[in-house]
Amino acid sequence: MLSHILVPHLKRHFVIADFTHGLHYSWDKCLGKVIPSKRLDRFLARAFIVVNPIYVGVSLIALWKLDVNLAEKMLPLLSMTLYFSAVGVGAEWGPDSDIMHLINTIITSGGTETGRNIHRKQTLRHTIFLKVVDVTFTLVDVTYFVIPIAMATMQLLFPCQVPFTESLFLPGTECHKPFLESDIHFAVIRILFALVELKQFCQIVLVGAQYAIYTLLVGCMYLWEELVGICEVKKFTTDYRKVQVLQELLNSCTSSRIFPAYLATVPAMQIISAYACIKHHDTMGIAHLAMAGLVFLDVFSFNMVLFTGSGKLRGKSASHLDWLKGKARGKMEKRFVKSLAPLKIKFGSNFVDELTALVIQDFCSGCPGYRVTTRYPAYPACFGIPGTRPGIANYPVYPAG
Repeated sequence: MLSHILVPHLKRHFVIADFTHGLHYSWDKCLGKVIPSKRLDRFLARAFIVVNPIYVGVSLIALWKLDVNLAEKMLPLLSMTLYFSAVGVGAEWGPDSDIMHLINTIITSGGTETGRNIHRKQTLRHTIFLKVVDVTFTLVDVTYFVIPIAMATMQLLFPCQVPFTESLFLPGTECHKPFLESDIHFAVIRILFALVELKQFCQIVLVGAQYAIYTLLVGCMYLWEELVGICEVKKFTTDYRKVQVLQELLNSCTSSRIFPAYLATVPAMQIISAYACIKHHDTMGIAHLAMAGLVFLDVFSFNMVLFTGSGKLRGKSASHLDWLKGKARGKMEKRFVKSLAPLKIKFGSNFVDELTALVIQDFCSGCPGYRVTTRYPAYPACFGIPGTRPGIANYPVYPAG
């Protein structure tokens, strides 16, 4: 069951969050569920909301003033997109009761579900799915330590890297000195800046895991698991209504802020990283090229998993409703089936369908990460880079109804 795999990783997530004091949510060991965090943690989370846009603005100024070629701006652009994503999804002034309700529903489902899901035979496909989920959560746990420590270490060894704030305050003579050769006061300043970046990236990783993984992605996976369990029952039941309630709960958590923020930033990261790897692979350093390639694989996988899974939810639920129509007998059952609708994961007033993943990839492929910029000189610019063709604007927008 998904809940059995989720709980250990979720506990670890909130242990780290309590240690760094950066989220509105915490884990209650006695009750075994998610609760609002302490007042200090909520205060620091609000401070992050206020300070981070200023931090992003200062970093943009540093990036704008950077007098280097476009290839050397690729990784700073990726970092800025990551900051924008964290600012967008983490912009809540207090704990969201819907998010807590959703997570608590998922983690308590293992003990309250009917025997339909608990005792059903574990197929090979379902076992592989749970193994992949467990490995994914383990990798998320590793990123809590790897990314912040790597960024802080990079600040110590290679100072004045744009878009980090250190590049605006350290004098030029210190930017090329090894850490051990710096004067004592500049060494202390460099350590302080490294600690600031360590805290920043800890917060970014925690916010991303909280909203992207443990709210949006886990919510979609839980909906899928519940829907599959209902579809396995080969008789007319009213259990589909419970899944509709879960869908509304998930949409209330993600449709207005979390999903739109990721829809705006994650494809942008895919475009920038692909453009860096294809257009500037011969001018970028090996380390920067490898990082851009890893970012591309990461965001491409996230895009495909999220949008494909959300689209399959709608397709499978529509197929199940067609099956229910054939099984309905009598006026009450037929009226009940007519009142049902396919599951829809919403973003704003729109929703994800079976073709949304392809639309997103077509939009990304229309930007210069995949095509030489001079190939389409007649088309308007995409993300401010000339010679690209439009993508998603050519497709119809599906209404939420």
